[in-house]
Amino acid sequence: MQHMRSLVGLLSFVVIGLLFIGKSESTPLDDYVRAPDPNFGWTVIRTYEQPDYVLYILNFTSQKWLDGRFYLLSSHK
Repeated sequence: MQHMRSLVGLLSFVVIGLLFIGKSESTPLDDYVRAPDPNFGWTVIRTYEQPDYVLYILNFTSQKWLDGRFYLLSSHK
């Protein structure tokens, strides 16, 4: 009977733990990764068509990390 009580207690603990897994607080990194990024996009730069394959050269933009001031300052040297 003692073994059965221990097993029920353990299973109860596991079920309660599983209920709270998705409710944990997110970290700042989690928030940053999940945030929508309006700068994300991709364009096809060039396409090479071969008999056995098609090769696409793509330009991916995943985030904006420099503003226009940096570009303007660096291009006037």
